[in-house]
Amino acid sequence: MRSHPLNLIRVATITANATPKMVCVTVLVASGEIREGKLTGADVTPAAVARVLRKTKQPAVIGTWNWNELRVAVWGWREAAKGAAENKHDLPAPADEETLWGDAVVVAVGAEDAAPVDFPEDQWLAFLEDMAAADGGDDSSSEGDEEIEEEDLEEEEAAEAEADEASEQAEEEAEEEETEEAEEGAEEEAEEDEEEADADCFEDGDDGGGKRRAPRRRTVAAPEYRRLEMGLRSRIRLPAPVGKRAPRWQTAPELTAESY
Repeated sequence: MRSHPLNLIRVATITANATPKMVCVTVLVASGEIREGKLTGADVTPAAVARVLRKTKQPAVIGTWNWNELRVAVWGWREAAKGAAENKHDLPAPADEETLWGDAVVVAVGAEDAAPVDFPEDQWLAFLEDMAAADGGDDSSSEGDEEIEEEDLEEEEAAEAEADEASEQAEEEAEEEETEEAEEGAEEEAEEDEEEADADCFEDGDDGGGKRRAPRRRTVAAPEYRRLEMGLRSRIRLPAPVGKRAPRWQTAPELTAESY
């Protein structure tokens, strides 16, 4: 039995309507990598996003942005689940301070009908570039602040360098003054010594006048000559004068009488 063409059209329509709609989404892996996934369903719901990551716990919306007539939303978890790692991806402002745990999903919907549309990896990267360019004004202001801080630091460094130079000059001047004082003191002592030496060169006379004499010189004999002189004095015995008894060493038998 042949089927009626109208019945075939009706079956094809029911089959097409029964097939769920699937769109491409971007998955931000916690390790920092990016891959693509499939979102099933006509609407974007927490359950549908959880099925993309094969999770049972439903995620939440972390941040949303308007971009090229699309509404871009990032879904993820703010609380760490068992075995979940911190997500290393950086999100645009104002969600740049958010901390994500585990993988996250980026979903885009139309601005008019709110139906999910394909949002692959290349669109996500283009979206990040546009968001970074939009924040360029803030970066310029921060760069201006950094330039001002650098100028302040340069001025502080210049002031410190001048203070160091002034302190070094003061130390050098103090050292020079001490050296000059020491030299002046040495000169004064030398002059005093010369005056004392000149005073010793004069002797008082009977009439109260002074007579110049040669300065005193102290001579010190060498130690060996002093010992020789002392030895000679202790060992040499001179003959006794006439009329006195000769010492015992002169009356020994081996000595002959001498005539005086």
